[in-house]
Formats: sequence, structure tokens, C-alpha cells
Amino acid sequence: MSESTVVMIPEPIPPLGEVHLAAAGSLARYSGKTRIDYALDLKTYFVWCAARGTEVFAMARPHLELYVRWMEEDRGYAPATTARASSPPRPLAAMLRLGSVTSLLATTTSSTSPPT
Repeated sequence: MSESTVVMIPEPIPPLGEVHLAAAGSLARYSGKTRIDYALDLKTYFVWCAARGTEVFAMARPHLELYVRWMEEDRGYAPATTARASSPPRPLAAMLRLGSVTSLLATTTSSTSPPT
């Protein structure tokens, strides 16, 4: 009797956008409840950005200050929650730094690329 081998080919993973990839990278270093809390912080921030029609990486420090104020005054979050969501080296601050680096790299690359 011959044995057959079945090769399982996984479904292809769709490519992640820049923001989702950065979020995954930021969250990868955490585990357990900390990771869950930080993931919720990022999700809340993404929704806040989307409600204002702004790209996540287009946000600057003043936007983060407005976001923290929104969490405290409109959502009634505790000061510890707002501090966790916005204090370096937390995922949100890390993502904003990554966004700044990404923007700088894109500007540098486009300014040094040969004309087409």
C-alpha cells in the first residue's frame, strides 16, 4: 500500500499597510495584559485619527496633546490611562517617531532620486 503525502499550503497573508506594520512591530515586544492594553491604545488612536480625517503618521506632537485632552475630557479616561497611552517609549509615541523617520526617509529618497 502506498502512502501519500499531503502538502498544506497556507493562505497568503495580505500585505500590511505602513501603519499596521508599525503597530505590529511596536506591539511585538510586549506580551499578556500589557500587549492587550497597548493594542487598545493604538486602536483608539487610529479611530480618533480616522474621525478627524488625518493619516496616523501625519500627526505631530500637538495632535497627540489634543488626543490626550480628548481622552481625559471627552472620554473620561483616568490620568494613568492617558499617561500610558502617550508616554514614551509606549507604542503610540514609538509609532509617531517611526512616522517622522518614515516621512524623513521618503523626503530624502525622493529628493535624491534621479529624474524619470
